[in-house]
Amino acid sequence: MRRMTSVVRLAVCGAVIVLAACSDGGSGGGDAGTDTDTDTDTDTGTDTDTDADGGDGYVPDPVTMGQQLPPVIPVVKVDVGGQPIELDVDVAGTIEVFEDHDGTLDDLAELTPTFSAAIAFQGRGNFTWSLPKKGYAFELQDGASNALDQELLGMPAGSDFALYACYTDKTCLRNALVFALGQQLGRWSPRTRFVELFIDDQYQGLYMIWERIRRDAARVDLPKPADSSASGDISGGYIIRHEGGGKGEGGDFLTTSDRVYTYHYPNEADITTEQAAYIRGAVQQLEDALQANPADYATGLDVMSWIDRGIVEEVTNNWDGYVHSIYMTKDADDVGGRWGMGPLWDFDLAFGNGNVTGYNCETDVWAYQIVRGYPDDVPTYWLALYADASFQHAWKCRYQDLRADALALATFEARIAAWITFTAAARARDQDIWPTIGMPLFPNCTEEPTYDADVTYLHDWIAARLTWLDAQAAAMPGTCFSQP
Repeated sequence: MRRMTSVVRLAVCGAVIVLAACSDGGSGGGDAGTDTDTDTDTDTGTDTDTDADGGDGYVPDPVTMGQQLPPVIPVVKVDVGGQPIELDVDVAGTIEVFEDHDGTLDDLAELTPTFSAAIAFQGRGNFTWSLPKKGYAFELQDGASNALDQELLGMPAGSDFALYACYTDKTCLRNALVFALGQQLGRWSPRTRFVELFIDDQYQGLYMIWERIRRDAARVDLPKPADSSASGDISGGYIIRHEGGGKGEGGDFLTTSDRVYTYHYPNEADITTEQAAYIRGAVQQLEDALQANPADYATGLDVMSWIDRGIVEEVTNNWDGYVHSIYMTKDADDVGGRWGMGPLWDFDLAFGNGNVTGYNCETDVWAYQIVRGYPDDVPTYWLALYADASFQHAWKCRYQDLRADALALATFEARIAAWITFTAAARARDQDIWPTIGMPLFPNCTEEPTYDADVTYLHDWIAARLTWLDAQAAAMPGTCFSQP
């Protein structure tokens, strides 16, 4: 794969932003500590000095990108002994993974699992928990209810994973496409694996396993903040979440703009009083600075991560865009202290699949210009950035550079073709118990009669969206230069 280059190296000369060709990469930082306490969503950022997502030498995961797929979709068997599974409530169980079956699932009883472990298992999701096909999450444990990092399906050792149910997205491709894109942008996005799920020997259908967003060296690679300024550097790193009106679980806080954020790392159970006060103040300072002088944004932002996040939101026109499942990172001051846009998460209502108001079904509108009431309105700092000519120029150049590879229609087509072949047998079994094809489902934009028609709609929507964005980018200010 071509190493992507960006036209956006931003240096601050007073309030002047200088643009030149540069690499995506940066020098990594942080320790290997793992936050095992909270769930996550979004795009972690890389500034011109540090990379909070992948570190120096970050390598995209080929399976997540639709390459080097295994011969068959792995089967995951979860056993919770018949216990009821509730939202965000852990129950003890076990997990077994079968990677070498014959593809029919008829031989599973004869096979030895390639992986097994004790787990804590729970229901997960916001709106999606109300759907017939449920999403889940699990933590790998040591048998004594302690989190235990282990390698799973070729992913780096970790303990926290989500099981995405592929219900409102009838193609089961939208999140896969976005996470693959995030990987190709040169930033850590959750690694993914298609699986077929059984719970207590009952077949549940086609799912995707995602890494949950955690602070560790293989995921969001940030330093661990000191507990207090007296004991060390308290300035970073942190992960916070923006989820519209918040999570409502005791970890929310408000700024003077009434924007709601949630402590993610450290979470509300672990964050110290001094850490909480520090990060609340830092968020307030960020909002104030962007609102007062957006042209000086490069002094406080990991700029490339914000540009990349903006491009992903616009390409996908995600209903959740800019407002829900948004994670932001704050690095330590000794490596710049900049705010990054965190890892990508939750794009089932993207690519013309979220007909809440009709706006996000369209291919010819700016996602950031959607008009919604509080708390689902787009934060004013995004509006200020998009109104700034230098940010528009940087967005334009990065977008045009990515169109040659990561955002080429052929890239989307190749991944779609690989995945629809890979998942064919599993999708048929899934439809036997969850017959969604041809059914009206809220909030889908369209009701197609066949799976192939759903895929065609997705493909054509992406093609039309890229064509429209090409024209918008061309009209943005400035001239772009690229290097091979």
